[in-house]
Amino acid sequence: MEQLQSDQSAFASRRQRVLNALTNGTVLVVEGASQCTRNADTHYPFRQDSRFYYLTGYESPDTLAVFSKDLQGHTRFVLFCLDRDPVAELWDGVRYGCAHLQEVCGADEALPCATIDEEMPRLLAHHPRVLCNIRNELLLQRVQRWSSACRAQRGRALDVAPSVFEDSKSLFERLRVCKDEAELNAMREAARITVDGHLAAMAICRPGVKEYQLEAALIETFMRQGCRSCAYPSIVATGKNACTLHYVLNQSTVEAGDLVLIDAGAEYAQYAADVTRTFPANGRFSGAQAELYNLVLSAQLAAIAVIKPGIPYGRIHETAVHVLTEGLVALGLLKGDVATLIADGAYRTYYPHGTGHWLGLDVHDEGPYGDAKKPVLLEEGMVLTVEPGLYIPNTPAVHNAAWNGLGIRIEDDVCVTAQGYEVLTQALPKTIGDLEAVLGTR
Repeated sequence: MEQLQSDQSAFASRRQRVLNALTNGTVLVVEGASQCTRNADTHYPFRQDSRFYYLTGYESPDTLAVFSKDLQGHTRFVLFCLDRDPVAELWDGVRYGCAHLQEVCGADEALPCATIDEEMPRLLAHHPRVLCNIRNELLLQRVQRWSSACRAQRGRALDVAPSVFEDSKSLFERLRVCKDEAELNAMREAARITVDGHLAAMAICRPGVKEYQLEAALIETFMRQGCRSCAYPSIVATGKNACTLHYVLNQSTVEAGDLVLIDAGAEYAQYAADVTRTFPANGRFSGAQAELYNLVLSAQLAAIAVIKPGIPYGRIHETAVHVLTEGLVALGLLKGDVATLIADGAYRTYYPHGTGHWLGLDVHDEGPYGDAKKPVLLEEGMVLTVEPGLYIPNTPAVHNAAWNGLGIRIEDDVCVTAQGYEVLTQALPKTIGDLEAVLGTR
């Protein structure tokens, strides 16, 4: 059954921002997702393309949105959608149809998907530039075919048909990196449900439990509170499995003395949470585990503390790396001058990934990261993860055998506010004392 966000005010505001951002003579083409076959005549659960959803709130396959600003600066929004079909609706549920969607979405036109090839040459006329997802080769080929048809219809006058095709990535990065209030409310709810899921998994974790049983506790909690899916495949990794960064087999048995790393997030109203906690299966950290855990926690707290509007995004990672490198030297896992070790990247043996990423409709959401020459400065409304970790390879080179095979990561979702930051997942325990109080002895 088709779904449409009943409150279209936020989507209307985003559409207006898109139209305002277009230069004269530009068309933006945004394609919705299609149903994907799982096997035989069975499909994967449908999930709308994030860009299309961001602008329309409409969850139906095989759709297309066209935003245009002509050479005189007049704007237009056209939506192609599935029209009413009694036979299809008998099997799959009611469709809104073009007339209803035009009214609800405020489109200048809403046309049946079957007319796309006929109508697109008309919509592209007098627009020399097209923005689309050019990494989608099939879409780019369609856009170029429509442009050729437009050129043919207009007597091959090149000035009235598109001749420039550019990626829309930078446009969406600018638009989506700062969240509006509707997005933040959805993300707060995703974070709240995710916290409940992690607590549910912690409650049943003990030696002898399977990783997939912990995953089941997460999924059950997410779905019971209105999330039809996880934001990404959950990582439930016990013992040395935690040293595989994207471990998703989730089939091993939790052993006594293991640390368990869970990286999982709910998707609520298509917005993602992304949270990691690492905790002892027995309910108590060993001394060796606590040494490394407290180092990772110190790095995370320090990295979160620097977040505020105006600081370069890269400073978050730099802060975490500095704390981790100092700690690795103090523990004897690295030897040498801290600044030199950082410059040489020596810490990457134990910390091979970044400290976070943008979060939103996608778990790795759209947004620029910048670099040392052109840094991206944090702004109010940006949402990001902060997730330092340590992963100790099982090797004789590690002088404390109790550290071998330990993988530890701590991750929270953080929103940049006018005054500094809001940790959306603050309610999930992460200090050793708070975790042990929740876990108890197993």
